[in-house]
Amino acid sequence: NCEFRKHATEGFLADLAACKGVIATGGFSLLSECLYLRKKMLMNPIRKQYEQKVNAFNMQRLGLALTAETLSVEAVEAFLEFVKTPISDHQEVLWPDNQAFFASLDRTMQKVTKQRLSLTPASKL
Repeated sequence: NCEFRKHATEGFLADLAACKGVIATGGFSLLSECLYLRKKMLMNPIRKQYEQKVNAFNMQRLGLALTAETLSVEAVEAFLEFVKTPISDHQEVLWPDNQAFFASLDRTMQKVTKQRLSLTPASKL
């Protein structure tokens, strides 16, 4: 049930989108991609990397990841069970919503534009 791939940029996002879960360290970039694509993680933070430990702790607290100080058969087996249940619309996570974002951006830009149009031109000050 696992596929191991060589490091490659091409095809990475397609593979990530198609997988059920990810086993990785606790770095922010992959974590962000997994959040966006709603992929659960088994996180093995790099020792002495405080940021990675915090990332892993918070992902586990949200129910989106399991953490393991060392990878073991038990950790991987627990993760394979963990990925069987899909991620729900967790209330503590701000899930990406491009449509809502662009609507908000449009409203804000309309306000900015109206404010600029109503200002006295600098040459008349």
